[in-house]
Amino acid sequence: MIRTVGLLMLLIAAALAGNTAAKGLEGRVRRLQMLELFCEAAGSELKYLLPTVKELLCSLAQRADFQSLLFLQNAAAAHTPFPESWRNAVETDKTLCADEREILRTIGATLGSTELSAQLSALKLCGERFQRLRETAETEVLRRGRLYRSMGILTGIFLVILLL
Repeated sequence: MIRTVGLLMLLIAAALAGNTAAKGLEGRVRRLQMLELFCEAAGSELKYLLPTVKELLCSLAQRADFQSLLFLQNAAAAHTPFPESWRNAVETDKTLCADEREILRTIGATLGSTELSAQLSALKLCGERFQRLRETAETEVLRRGRLYRSMGILTGIFLVILLL
């Protein structure tokens, strides 16, 4: 009886591990959607309100949509000049992938250092790059998510058979 319960718990744990791995892929898609929206929102605020870079960061960081973007929260709270605070915030945010960091570095190099039209163009281009990354990540979720879930269940079954 106890052995059966233990084997069942092992099967469930392996299935949950596979599901957790698949959820990690879905988390990247959500983050890329937020980054895409961030570019759109930053462009809109720049175009219509003409804020300073610090005001722009603080305004966007206060939005509920962007509360989970750690680099934005850190850059808005920093008391150093914008390029330095942005660079530090992007580099220290461990939730970001290398591709995301590269795009965010482009934003940091452009905001506040070029004319308005160049900043808006850069934000639009970066938003499109985030969109392409998101579409790729969605494809990965469909392909690998199913694989991770199946592998979790199959690993659990393998362990149960092995321990029988």
